[in-house]
Amino acid sequence: MYDAPKKRPADNGGIIQAVIPAKGDEPFVLARKSVFCVSFLTCLICLGLIIAKAVSGGDDTAGEALPVFWEDEYIEGSLYIEPTVIPERPQVIKNTEIIPEYLEYYEINDDVVGWIEIPGTTLDNVVTQYRRFDENGMPTGSNAYYLEHDLYHNYYYDGIIFADWRLSVLEDPTPDNTILFGHNLNNGTKFAPVARYYPYYYNWPTPHINHYVANPVIRFDTLYERREYKVFAAIYAHTEDNRADIIHDVFNYHLVRKFPDKASFYGYITDVLDRSGFYNPDVDIEYGDEIITLSTCYYPLGEHIDSRIAVFARRVRDGESPEVDVSTAWLNPSPLLYDYYYTSQGGSWGGRNWDLSMVKGLEDWLAKQG
Repeated sequence: MYDAPKKRPADNGGIIQAVIPAKGDEPFVLARKSVFCVSFLTCLICLGLIIAKAVSGGDDTAGEALPVFWEDEYIEGSLYIEPTVIPERPQVIKNTEIIPEYLEYYEINDDVVGWIEIPGTTLDNVVTQYRRFDENGMPTGSNAYYLEHDLYHNYYYDGIIFADWRLSVLEDPTPDNTILFGHNLNNGTKFAPVARYYPYYYNWPTPHINHYVANPVIRFDTLYERREYKVFAAIYAHTEDNRADIIHDVFNYHLVRKFPDKASFYGYITDVLDRSGFYNPDVDIEYGDEIITLSTCYYPLGEHIDSRIAVFARRVRDGESPEVDVSTAWLNPSPLLYDYYYTSQGGSWGGRNWDLSMVKGLEDWLAKQG
């Protein structure tokens, strides 16, 4: 039978002798005592730092260096560059005529660039843009900061709405395609109303366009100008191009901010409309229209698939009525998805079924291309 070893009676100062290296200790005992002493001192130092942090007022994320992302990086970002100190955002105010109700928000945080609203929904929020300039005067910034910070630069899990940093929303020329991001929260706030534009968003097998019919117009004001946009598409797409093993038809809609020519504009809009869950011939699109894109996450196949819902709207033109005839809108029974979706869920794309005349000049341009 196994006999448990008996405890050795403690000598005078036995605790100290058991942990403090002493002359005559065997090598193994000396190593064990040394490791204990180093670990104990490390714990004391960490405890001191925690206490000092608490006394100084807690976490101050506003003063920390932030990551910078490459031009073609995704909003969540996996490509990380060593953080550098980003200079304070220079004033971009073109004049003093800020819309009065937005001035108070700008005075709290000069990253504020405007306001986004879908009337009749929970989306009625301030919009920020984390855009800076480096020592050479080149723009830099982050599409990650406001994912987890509030207007006061405090850590905030829900984040706030923000614009892509690469092109200023306030300076001239403004982006041809202004891209706004926000979380799709289960409590129905932030960009949850954006996700509901997609007819198949948790509505299968009975998709519908009720949300679009009730909300065909989006308001996006900058600090200086009130603007309205007519929604013309809502898509579900995959944006992660480093999954070549399963994804072959990535659509990086969120990386397109300028349309330097008609070819780039028509190519982008047709890619959008092929994927749209609905159409409305009453809202046409033409080269030169200002576009706004609202992007949010949507993971019906799991978070390992970087998929999103995006809503596209074009600005109400000068002299045009903001009213939309929603009676002409119709559900697209087969929006273009992506290979992995069809492979894992079944089905296939039914092909392009929207009228090319919805995009002014497209048919003539295609004819000229042969």
